[in-house]
Amino acid sequence: MARKESFLNLILIFLSLGFGFVFVEVILRVFDPYGVSFELADHPRNMYSSSKTLGWKLTPAQTIKYKRLEYNITIKTDSRGFRVPLDFKTEMKPAEPIAIIGDSFVLGVGVQAKDTFSELTANRLNSKNPRSVFNLLNMGLNASGLAHYPILVRQAKLLNPIAIVVVIYANDFQDGFRDIDGFGFSVNPQGILVNINWKDFLFKKIGFLQWPSPFSLEPFLALNSYCYGVANMFFRGIQNVDLTKELKIDLLEHLFNELRSAKVNFMFLTIPPPPFFRNEKFLNQNQLIKEFASKRNIAHLYLWSEMNKKKYYFLIDGHLTESGHDFVSKNLVMYLAKSFKL
Repeated sequence: MARKESFLNLILIFLSLGFGFVFVEVILRVFDPYGVSFELADHPRNMYSSSKTLGWKLTPAQTIKYKRLEYNITIKTDSRGFRVPLDFKTEMKPAEPIAIIGDSFVLGVGVQAKDTFSELTANRLNSKNPRSVFNLLNMGLNASGLAHYPILVRQAKLLNPIAIVVVIYANDFQDGFRDIDGFGFSVNPQGILVNINWKDFLFKKIGFLQWPSPFSLEPFLALNSYCYGVANMFFRGIQNVDLTKELKIDLLEHLFNELRSAKVNFMFLTIPPPPFFRNEKFLNQNQLIKEFASKRNIAHLYLWSEMNKKKYYFLIDGHLTESGHDFVSKNLVMYLAKSFKL
């Protein structure tokens, strides 16, 4: 009799857990359909692979289906893990490569490769200069930040580019700092530990990781998705902790030094957040980048005021639409012609 009761209790426990997961899933899909749980859950299994230097990278030589509510795209990578057009056949060595470094805004999440500003810019440059062959290397990597960009610059140097464009988005300071085991501590590019405030500690502790390593085991990734989704609902008002001005400058300085060592033309391109996402914090960060570039005579294309139309961004996702990529490309072509005589 006791065994039968224990067995029934065990069944009830499993049924309760199953019902709980289903309930949480329904709540997340109804009340938080575009939260972090959605972000993590829809990343294809073949999209990322491990990298000793970056933590993760796009898996080389893959064709990846990437679907969300606002778009359905295909991402194709070459043998180096760079995004290339779907009709890309051979790995030609371009005469004049230009490396474009950044996060998902460079990668072109939301649009096909032919509509990314890197591809559009290459086409426009080649139209203007029929005697030259320009190839813009799309080195965009989802969830990367300012701490990753010096590493990407070192990788770009091996490709002998004639110029390097670093694209900086509003969250790149925070994404530049990575959690250590998800316990609310971070490390800067020089390896200095930084203690995050208690709210961030609590948030990260409940959610395990701000952005779980994309190459984590699938069950662990799914668990993180659930846990962070729940935390995101209850702590909606808690954003990534803001870094001090000194730490932000430290990140930019580290990137600047790496770019100078490349001994090629380089520039910053600042893409602002959508008009409906902008706030004082983002404005201050963009102004900081602008001041940093000005003091060090860094070529800098600053588009805060110009990119003020909603049509440039996906309403929910916040990434650039085809119109947004086209606008960035037109401005980048003019700036490259003015600054680098391309």
